[in-house]
Amino acid sequence: MLLARRPDDAPDFGGLWEFPGGKVEPGETQEEALTREIQEELGLSITVGEEVWRGLDPRERGPDIDFRVHRCTILAGVPRPLEVAEVGWFLPNSIATLALPPLDRRLLAALSSLGS
Repeated sequence: MLLARRPDDAPDFGGLWEFPGGKVEPGETQEEALTREIQEELGLSITVGEEVWRGLDPRERGPDIDFRVHRCTILAGVPRPLEVAEVGWFLPNSIATLALPPLDRRLLAALSSLGS
């Protein structure tokens, strides 16, 4: 699985590893946003496949985070850290040893139960 480490000075969860992606901008679909974010953050051209998981992260300040996960296929490029501190490929059992934000940890548990 491909993960990215947030910059240490990031406002939320700085220095933690996460599944890459980002916010949907006004007028974008979920798939368009994911394609754009992966290009901006990692320099990859991807195709977005089926949604495999969805979680909600309620926030005290600001809007709740609607976290959707899709299977993706890399069409072109090699992952490189353009807007993140680091990027790497990990086996599911080694991800469990990384510092992850709470919602990414829930996603990891869900993916493990799916056998992904």
